[in-house]
Amino acid sequence: MKYFIVKDLVPESIYNAYKENSIWFLDNRVINVAEKLVELSGEKITCNSWASGGSLQFCGFRPLNCAIGASYSQHKFGRALDLHIVGLSGKQMFELVLAYSSSLIPLGLTAIERGCSSWIHVDVRYTSLSGLFIFGNCK
Repeated sequence: MKYFIVKDLVPESIYNAYKENSIWFLDNRVINVAEKLVELSGEKITCNSWASGGSLQFCGFRPLNCAIGASYSQHKFGRALDLHIVGLSGKQMFELVLAYSSSLIPLGLTAIERGCSSWIHVDVRYTSLSGLFIFGNCK
């Protein structure tokens, strides 16, 4: 990985147990999407921040016993990331991902959440759609 390290994508407990092998819990396609988004946008994009003293640690892979999110969240299968760009709202990040979707879909991007807070959810689940599956309630 060029723009992320393993600690950026997994919670502290998983990293402490598996170290660099924690990467095994993530689908390579979602990593490739995040890396390409950094390249295309020129923005500094973060996922988890616990390793640098921040409070975020469940924005990437989430263990099955994690109470955050849905029971069968794509995060629990290693297929989703919640990405943050300082200075951009969730809506702005949503528009950014849409603008670059033609470069991200070939890497495996299949779904994004219409953001209304401070992050954008991207994932690589199977949808059978030819375009992006867009979900979420914010406009």
